[in-house]
Parts: sequence; structure tokens; C-alpha cells
Amino acid sequence: MKSINFLRLFFSILYFISILSFVVGGIGYLINLFFDIDSIFQIPFSGVAHLKTNAAYSLMGGDSFTGTVDASITIKELIPNTFSYKLVALIDFSILATLLVLSLKYLVSLFGNLSEAKEWTGFFIRENYSLIKKSAVLLLIGTIYGLLRQMIFSWVLLHDTMLLGKSIQFHPDRSNLSAFITVLILFAAARIFKAAIEMKEESEYTI
Repeated sequence: MKSINFLRLFFSILYFISILSFVVGGIGYLINLFFDIDSIFQIPFSGVAHLKTNAAYSLMGGDSFTGTVDASITIKELIPNTFSYKLVALIDFSILATLLVLSLKYLVSLFGNLSEAKEWTGFFIRENYSLIKKSAVLLLIGTIYGLLRQMIFSWVLLHDTMLLGKSIQFHPDRSNLSAFITVLILFAAARIFKAAIEMKEESEYTI
């Protein structure tokens, strides 16, 4: 139970920090939307582009290489400077912050219920199942949203990207698809929880 109480406290602190960040960040975005005080507008972006370029390197022992390599180029964020894209950055921030705050809220409620359970059978209640399922749905929404955002920026909005005098084309980072594995694990955990609840209720009904 100590670990559950620790996680409850941990997620409670994160929940408070996320709300504070949401409020402060939202105010900052709104102010800078109309008054260009500071360049805080950033749109997270993890697209990948490949560039063939000349390279040379040496290995310990005397081996060396000189030739052409395929380099992967990534951009961590996009910084807009027009009103329309600043508005997009504000909306993007609001969506991501809302998903984060709601997810942490559900986790706080979940571990709060677990810490208040008198015995392990008290873990398996329909409210906890609902909280796990809601968390999985939020993560699924966030993952799909992030993928769609990468596709739109990579294939539609990014034009004339130049690096070292060469034109490059960005594509969505496929490594982000691994987030769907976490989504499946959460849905599986929710389904196991539901099965345990049904077995518990059936046992209580039989007794």
C-alpha cells in the first residue's frame, strides 16, 4: 500500500503542476497572440527527412570511410511568426494540455480509490475500470492527434525546406507509432479489470 500511496501523491503533484502550467501557458499564449513580447509559440513536430551527403570518419584500429551516407534530419518544433500559425500553436497547446490534465486527473482518482481499498478485492470496482478505460481513450486520442498533426505538417504545410543547399521532404516519424502499443496495453488492462470485476460480482451473487 505504501507504493500506491506514493503514486497517489506523485500523480497529485503532477496534476497540480499540469493545471498551473495550463493556466500560465495559456495566458502567455494569449498575450503573445496579440502582443509580440516573446517567441513562446512552438508547435511540437517530430518529422524525419533523409539527406544523402558526403561524409568521412575513422575507426580505432586504422579503418576509415569516405563516401556518401544517408543522414536522418529531425525537427523538434516549429516556431511560427504569423497570427494564423500562432493561433494554431495556441489551439495545439490547449489540446495537448487538456489531454494531459484529464489523464492525470483520472490517475489521481484511480490511485485514490486503490489506496482507500480495505483489501485487494476492493481494487476491482467498476469505477476503477472506467478510469483505466478513460485513460486509454485519452492516450489513443492523443496518439492519433499527434500522428495526424505530423502528417499534415510534413505533407501539406511544410514547403521549400532547404538544408545544405538541398531540398528535403519531411515525413511523419514512424517511431511514434510505438505509442499505440501502450494504448493496447491499457485497453487490455481495462479488459482484465472488467473480467475480474465480473468474476467478483458473480461470486458475491452466488454466496
